[in-house]
Amino acid sequence: MKNPYKFPLRSRVAITGYLASHAHYHPMRSWNKGFVISWNVKVYNEDRTGKSGCEPVSPLYDQKWQEYIEKQGHDLFWRACEDTGYSVANGEYCTYPGDDQGSYQFCFNGSSGGHLWLSHCDIVPQPRSYAMAPFIFSDKEAWQDYLDELSFANLRKLYRAIATMDQDFTRRKITAEINEHFNHYRSDWELEQEDEQYNIAAIWEGLRPDMYVPSIASAFSIQINH
Repeated sequence: MKNPYKFPLRSRVAITGYLASHAHYHPMRSWNKGFVISWNVKVYNEDRTGKSGCEPVSPLYDQKWQEYIEKQGHDLFWRACEDTGYSVANGEYCTYPGDDQGSYQFCFNGSSGGHLWLSHCDIVPQPRSYAMAPFIFSDKEAWQDYLDELSFANLRKLYRAIATMDQDFTRRKITAEINEHFNHYRSDWELEQEDEQYNIAAIWEGLRPDMYVPSIASAFSIQINH
């Protein structure tokens, strides 16, 4: 299979320039420095209707789902964020074709967790001996010095990894995945609603058999004990 990712840069100068100017973050606040490679993963326009996904949902539940979202939307959004970031937060992320899984660790930072930063990158020499975050730098100049000191082979490896992450951690892809989770949540919720309706109908059938055709309980194998 052809590599779906693009790596257009070839020279050391171009690659170094790309990495040196990468988006960054100060996880320990600027007053005590701390410089890391980061991605802004904040999501602003997710689709909470539950319709943006591959699982079919019924328009008959639109109004009831909207009422549910008004009460539970905040919690569901954070659940979707956790589900979307699970593989990244738990060391499962890998670049194509997948033979480097476990080589990277990430952290979420910021008041709303909207900054993702690279704390471990085991494919190249680690600049620090910090067990918690060996891929942290004192400032941007230290990051530039680190890039200058890397062998070209390691620089290229790092470039391909970071460029892959840049193509994976886009707001469009993250939003699409969060929308998929909302679609999954709604699909499960609709099944729960249907089960509840069937159970209620079966109960009423058992209580008033004179008013109901005895087909609901038998169709869903629901036994009513009198």
